[in-house]
Amino acid sequence: MWRWLSLMLTVDWILPLLSSEQVLTPSQVQRDGRLLMTITPEACYRGEYEGICLPWTGCQPVGGRVDGKCFWDLGECCIFNKSCEGETEARVSYFTSSSPQANAQGSCIMRIIPSAGVCQLRLYLKEFNLPEPDATGDCVQQYLHVVSDATSEIICGANSGQHLYVEINDYTKPVKLFVVTVKAGLQSSWNIKIDQLHCSSSNLAPTGCLQNLRGITGDVKSFNYNPVVPSSATIDGKPGTRQLRMSYNICVRREPGYCAIRWTAAHGATHAFSITGIKPAITDGIALNNDCKNTDYLILLSANVTVGDQTEPGNVICGFKFPDQVESRSFQLGVVTNDEESENGDFDNRGFHLRYEQVRCP
Repeated sequence: MWRWLSLMLTVDWILPLLSSEQVLTPSQVQRDGRLLMTITPEACYRGEYEGICLPWTGCQPVGGRVDGKCFWDLGECCIFNKSCEGETEARVSYFTSSSPQANAQGSCIMRIIPSAGVCQLRLYLKEFNLPEPDATGDCVQQYLHVVSDATSEIICGANSGQHLYVEINDYTKPVKLFVVTVKAGLQSSWNIKIDQLHCSSSNLAPTGCLQNLRGITGDVKSFNYNPVVPSSATIDGKPGTRQLRMSYNICVRREPGYCAIRWTAAHGATHAFSITGIKPAITDGIALNNDCKNTDYLILLSANVTVGDQTEPGNVICGFKFPDQVESRSFQLGVVTNDEESENGDFDNRGFHLRYEQVRCP
């Protein structure tokens, strides 16, 4: 209750400034907004959205949208749902395609102002349906470009349910999300949840990890993974690739008492591992180490690869069939792509859908 009384006094102090005739600079408004966000830790939930519980009349002056009551009806649930040209400092916000200009040619931009002490953003792609890449893996019609002082990633295709972490070295610099539209007439949609993560948060991803998984078991898909034949075609009419031209790391949080990870193809998934087409070095759909040159591949350090009754060391894996299992002492999966797919007669790659299980220490 004392925290709530303190909050009400703070809002009463801020609101006269926002409504007075005094002209405030953007930085002053942002500082006031950051103070408000910092001392308002109470979360509220409305359907699929998370917001912050603020006192009455405290939401709209800081750029939020009121969605019902909270805190025994003493406050209002404030949702920060933004679209093109939106800007927010909220701990939790959303970037959506709700603006009429979202699919117009050009850039739909949202700016996130990190709070003091924030080291990462977590972007959860609640809904993400953009055109898939061309036959070589380039995003040419429309794409999301994430830019911070430490991160620059480009993503397109169907990626609902995926996530990525954005590194921040200097919280005084905004993070920008661009949806760049090159081709007119698209009907794309997106809804991205943005969480600001303080440097002391237990939810931070390890440095250098674009994705971070939790749990003793789980699964992971490559961006734009889809088991059906790609719609794009190479210059000779063959199906293109669904894989985006990007290289990144996927990390798994190591649980206490576990020392390794066992990776397998997702059970029942068709084309659960399809990152390299038919090449001379690939037999039975599986290739390792030096046989994966000039193509796309995964990296699992300190790993043993099992196929049938044979087990051998292998750190680099490619092909169009995943081994029976790969057990690695590393809790990091590297994904490496390149632009040599069509040049090497490599086509119709659909990505990967893998299952992991942490292995207990001996």
